Amino acid sequence: MATVERRFMTNGIVTFVQGLVGMKVFAELRAGTTAFGILLECDHFLNLRIRNAIILRARKAEKVEEFFVSGRHLRYIHLAHAVDANKVLSRAIAPPRKKTAPPRRETFR
Repeated sequence: MATVERRFMTNGIVTFVQGLVGMKVFAELRAGTTAFGILLECDHFLNLRIRNAIILRARKAEKVEEFFVSGRHLRYIHLAHAVDANKVLSRAIAPPRKKTAPPRRETFR
């Protein structure tokens, strides 16, 4: 990742939104469409992937397994009242944990 992208990710609103991964969010789009569900992923362009989303378009509700929101179409992200900003930011800034694979067993003799 480029240095400019890394700095943008750690100093902008993107950091806060990335800390919301795994929480329920309510995304309002510029076209008046809204999406409510669990935030799966957010990149440095504020592109969102929402799981188990309920999409409201023109007073019609539609339930989809996964919904993608382009960052340029995003107007607001509404949060639950119980969101602690300090915990969200510390979760977003913390370095990612490395996954350790179980040791391989030898199958030949």
